[in-house]
Amino acid sequence: MRVSREKALEFISKAKEASKQNYDASALRLLCHHGSTESEILPVIHSPGLYFDPTTNIFFYNDFWKIVTHVDVNSIEPHLNEIDKLIVKSSLLCSKIEPEEYSNCRDIFNSIEVLLETNYVKAHSLSHIISKDTANRFKRALEFGGEILKFFFGTLDAEDARNYDAAIDACEKNDNEILRLMKDNIHIVKSSINSFNSTITKLNQNEVKLNSQINKLNQILSLVTTNNDKVLLLTKLNNLVNIIEGSLLTISNFLDTIVNAILFSKANILHPSILSPSKLFHELSLRSSSINNKLDFPVPLTLDNIHTIIDVSKLISYYYNNRIFFILQIPLIYPIKYVVYKIIPLPTPHDNTNPNTFALITPSKSYIALTDDRLHYSLFDNLQQ
Repeated sequence: MRVSREKALEFISKAKEASKQNYDASALRLLCHHGSTESEILPVIHSPGLYFDPTTNIFFYNDFWKIVTHVDVNSIEPHLNEIDKLIVKSSLLCSKIEPEEYSNCRDIFNSIEVLLETNYVKAHSLSHIISKDTANRFKRALEFGGEILKFFFGTLDAEDARNYDAAIDACEKNDNEILRLMKDNIHIVKSSINSFNSTITKLNQNEVKLNSQINKLNQILSLVTTNNDKVLLLTKLNNLVNIIEGSLLTISNFLDTIVNAILFSKANILHPSILSPSKLFHELSLRSSSINNKLDFPVPLTLDNIHTIIDVSKLISYYYNNRIFFILQIPLIYPIKYVVYKIIPLPTPHDNTNPNTFALITPSKSYIALTDDRLHYSLFDNLQQ
C-alpha cells in the first residue's frame, strides 16, 4: 500500500512535537514502562513494516469441567396446599370455644393467612418464570402439563439438558455413576441437592406433628369445662400457629432463594445459596485428580482464587422435569502460554536516502498469539475472541 510523503511526515511530526526532539526515523513507538507513570519515546530505526507490541499472556481451552447442581420445585405447591388445610383445621377449633373468646382465637391466624397468601404469590411468580407461555395463567402455582424445557441463561443442547436430568437420577441411586460421569468432565454436586432435600424433609416432619397436635386439641376441646382450660387451650393453639408460621417462613425463604438464583443466573452470576465459593472449592479439591493431566484450571486451585475461577466460568441455568438446573462450566486450559502481540503497521520508505514515498502493510488480523518457542501461533481480530 503506497501513501504520500505528506501523510507519513504528518504522522512523524506529531510524535516529534510530543517528545520535542528531532528524529530521522520513519516512525516512533511509545513504550510504557511497568511500575512508572512516565513514558519514554524511542525511535524505531529499522522496521520491516510491522511492529509487534506485547500486550498480554493467554492460554487456550476447548473443554470444560462441568459442575452440575439442581433444585427440585415440584414439592412446593403440595406443601402450600397442605399448610392451607392445616390452617383451616386449626381455625375450626376456635368455633368450639365460647363466643367471647372466639374473636381472640381468630386473631392469632391473621398473620399466617397473610404469609400463606404471600407464598402463593411467590410460587405463582416462579411458575411464570419457568413457563414458556407467560400468557397462560395456572390455577395452581407449579402444575404443568407435558414436557417443558426452558433455558434461563446460556446455551446447551436440548439432549444434553435431558441427559443431565437422567445423570442426577442415576447418581442418587448408584455412586458408581459419579465415577463414570467424571470421565466426561461432569461433576454432580450432591451437597446442594441434599441441603434442599433436607429442608423438604423437615417440612414433612412438621406437617405430621401439626396434624397430630390438631387431633389432640380436638379431643381436649370435648373435655374443656372451665375458663382456665380455655386459656390453656388458646396457649397450645398459639404454639400450633407458631409451628405453622415457621413452615411458611421456610417455604418463603426457599422461594426467594430460587427466584433470586434464577435472576442472578441471567446475569451469569452463581447465587451463593446454590453453591457457595467455599463449597465449590471443596468439591473441586476432591475431584481435581479426575481432570485430564494435559489440562488444568485457569488459575491455581486455591480458596483465594475461587472467585477468579467463577468469574471466568460460564453459567447455564434451565428448567426441566420439575427441576431447575445450574451448570457452572469451568474452562480447562492447555498449560502452554501464548504471548499476545498487537500488530501495528509502520510506514516504511521505499528509499531511506530519499524518503519521498512509503509503503504501509495492512495486517489481515489485529493480534497474533505466539508461544515462546515460536512453534505455535494464532491470529484473531480482538482480545474477546
